[in-house]
Amino acid sequence: MERGKNQISEGEADSVEFGDVIYVKLRSGSWWPAQVVDDKSILSSLKPRNRRAEDVLVRVYGSHTFLNVNPVRSCAEFETILKNNNGDLRKILEEGLEKDLPSSKKSASKAKGTSSAKKRTPNKKEEEQTTAKRQKGNDASKDDDQASPSPSCPPESSKS
Repeated sequence: MERGKNQISEGEADSVEFGDVIYVKLRSGSWWPAQVVDDKSILSSLKPRNRRAEDVLVRVYGSHTFLNVNPVRSCAEFETILKNNNGDLRKILEEGLEKDLPSSKKSASKAKGTSSAKKRTPNKKEEEQTTAKRQKGNDASKDDDQASPSPSCPPESSKS
C-alpha cells in the first residue's frame, strides 16, 4: 500500500491513516465507530488534552466528540470483543445504544400531548402476524450481515 499525504507520522504510521474507521471504547464502556482525523485541521479548543505519542485523534461517529486513542490497543481490544460476541457487530452496537441512550420507557410515559388512556392489547392473530414479520425481518438482516465483511483494524502495510 502506498502512503502519501494522509500518512500519520508519529509512532503509528503502519496501523492507520487519516479517514480510517476504527472502533473505540467510550467512557460508558460502549464500543462505537470513530474516524481518524488530522489533528492539524481541528481547532485546539475541540481537542482533548493529554495526548500520548502513540495516540491518534478520532471523531466519534454521530457526535462532535474528539478522542485521543491508541489505535493498536483499541483495535486489539475490539477484536476480542467481536470474537466474544461471535462476530456480531450489530449486537455490540445495539448494546451500546441501549446503554447510552435514555430509556424510552421513561420518556414515553410522560411524553407531551399523549393521553393516559390504556392501549389496546393485540389479539392472538395480530401477535402471530407481528412475530412472523419480525422473524422475516431478522432473517433478511442476518443475510445482509453475512454478506458484509466483518469489521477489523486497517491492515498493516508492508514497509518498502
